[in-house]
Amino acid sequence: VATDDQGLIIEDLEAKIKEHRPKILYTIPTFQNPTGNTIPLERRKRIAQLAAEYDFVVMEDDPYCDLRYKGEPIAPIKAFDTTGHVALINSFSKILAPGLRVGAVVASPEIIEKLIVTKQGADTHSTNLAQAICAEFLNSGVLPNHLKNMVPLYTERLEGMLAAIEKYFPKGTKYTKPEGGLFVWVDLPGDLDTHLLLEKAAKEIKVSYVPGAPFFLNPEEGKNSLRLNFSSNIADRNEYGLQLLGEFFTKELNKL
Repeated sequence: VATDDQGLIIEDLEAKIKEHRPKILYTIPTFQNPTGNTIPLERRKRIAQLAAEYDFVVMEDDPYCDLRYKGEPIAPIKAFDTTGHVALINSFSKILAPGLRVGAVVASPEIIEKLIVTKQGADTHSTNLAQAICAEFLNSGVLPNHLKNMVPLYTERLEGMLAAIEKYFPKGTKYTKPEGGLFVWVDLPGDLDTHLLLEKAAKEIKVSYVPGAPFFLNPEEGKNSLRLNFSSNIADRNEYGLQLLGEFFTKELNKL
């Protein structure tokens, strides 16, 4: 389905639904991975309407919704689901610890039953210890304060990354400016192939990134794009790495 800087384009989505009659639509509506873009309220309402109208399930994957650094929260697609066609999914791995592969689902009993069978077929169940840790974390009531501590920390890192891209990357570089989440999407000028350059960047400047092409169905798309993550390093370390990466891309661009 075609997208723009506000996520799924509804007209194209409906056209694809009519053509293919899907059973499931999977989407990350808030601070989407890899772009960081967010689907606005009216599009969310329409997605819920389309699910009911054409009888398919929306798997609304929303693990980044609590990591908002500016702007106002937007109600999930599930909030407009009047027929049980939307399953809202969240995760503790983005707000508590990456190793805690535990999530939560809000869905109709029919969908929950099918998810249980699918989960049992995949790995029986998530580890009891991880579930107990998450349960204790919620029951202790510390989640709101934990998020209050995370948000300013990640805000600083995001703002630092955006400033460094603007300062160090080649002229003509385009990039997203998300209001939350963990990712920034970058489109480089010229015919640079970020997949081919990844190994060279890792060896020469010891900086890594995620190439853009694997995020596309068509392997010819996204060759000059990359996804950056700002959450794991302090702002100064991020800036230094981005300076090296920007200089590296500029050098490679000048060779073309």
